[in-house]
Amino acid sequence: MKLGNYEEACTDINLALAFGYPEEGRYKLYERLGRIYNQMGLSQRARTSFTIAKQMASSTPNLNDEKRTEFIEVVELLLKECHDHQSTTDKSGESELAQSLDLFLVKSLLIFQTCVI
Repeated sequence: MKLGNYEEACTDINLALAFGYPEEGRYKLYERLGRIYNQMGLSQRARTSFTIAKQMASSTPNLNDEKRTEFIEVVELLLKECHDHQSTTDKSGESELAQSLDLFLVKSLLIFQTCVI
């Protein structure tokens, strides 16, 4: 991610999620995916990823309360940064794809919500 290989990083994370990355660590992948999307200027996707990360961390049983609280605070700051960034950018420059939600993220959230319920 630090080298700017954002597309490859997104692909790697999505493959990990699709092919059985352990449930207890998925919240971290969504947080990383959000950071990548944010760096790419895809604010809507970043917010979606951060929201999923926050929801997953909230219900991950093996995460102690202190780490959970710390993680959620960081993600909330990242969400605010996304909101602030989008407020100051011109939306007309974003492609139609960038404005729509990532179908994979939506499916993952639906699957996650089904498992939790």
